[in-house]
Amino acid sequence: MKLWDAKTGELRKTLHGYRGQVYDVAFSPEGKTLASGSFDEGVKLWDVAAGTESAALDCEGFVHGVSFASDGSTLAAASGKTVKLWSVMGAQK
Repeated sequence: MKLWDAKTGELRKTLHGYRGQVYDVAFSPEGKTLASGSFDEGVKLWDVAAGTESAALDCEGFVHGVSFASDGSTLAAASGKTVKLWSVMGAQK
């Protein structure tokens, strides 16, 4: 997965860790964390500045949607007929 600078068009980071397709991504409200949901049946949280994985969360089925609460404290992930909620602070390494 690649993270690009929208203003300059330059590649900022390459984020490694997926075997399958990534279906959705969402930035936390403060922009420091990126959540990504994939065909790998999980969600990964990324430290945007470092370009490193900060947590991996398991889901049932491929994840087709991720979204942060407006205060950034909770992450929702939709997979199949299930929506899971996680405390972001408790999920990160």
